Amino acid sequence: MSSDHPTPTRAIPRQATSVVAHVAPEPEEDDPLLAFAPFIHTAPRRNSITPQLQRRFVATLAATGIVV
Repeated sequence: MSSDHPTPTRAIPRQATSVVAHVAPEPEEDDPLLAFAPFIHTAPRRNSITPQLQRRFVATLAATGIVV
C-alpha cells in the first residue's frame, strides 16, 4: 500500500470496511474538494441533506475513501 492512501487499522485488511478502519487527516476548510456549490432543496423535508452535511460527507469520503 502506498503512503498516499490511508493505513488500515484493522488486523485483517478485509475487515477495513468502515470509517473507523482508516485514519487520514480531514481536508482543511479551504481544500478545493470542498469548493462546490451544495445542492439546495427547493422544498426541504425534515430528513433532507443540508449543505453542512453535504460538505461533511465529501470531507469524510476524501479522508477515508469510504461512503458511510
